[in-house]
Amino acid sequence: VRHTIFYFGILHFVVAKEAQGYVPSWIPWHLFWMYFCGAALMGGALSIILKIKTPLFATLLGIMMLTWFAILHVPRVVMAAPADRADEITSAILALGYSGMAFVIAGIEKKDNSAIA
Repeated sequence: VRHTIFYFGILHFVVAKEAQGYVPSWIPWHLFWMYFCGAALMGGALSIILKIKTPLFATLLGIMMLTWFAILHVPRVVMAAPADRADEITSAILALGYSGMAFVIAGIEKKDNSAIA
């Protein structure tokens, strides 16, 4: 998961200009949010890989991805043309799944850290 999340972060920089239309129209500064989310994905992945404040950053990563699920993916599934709906559903499920995995990692690391203390 952590390497995949890092790769997704890189993709946010590589395709930012082409993909900024994915940011809902009611949110300003689309390109900024593409870069910001890319940096957040890479930062969250690095914190998990390097075990630096993993419970905190994995929780923040999970919250960010769950927010995307709600404000980006669900509306796209609802509004998708029938021919595109399967792709949008897949993207939504992936976002929800990665969010859940981030929360699981945060919980595991928090439990491991409390056992040491």
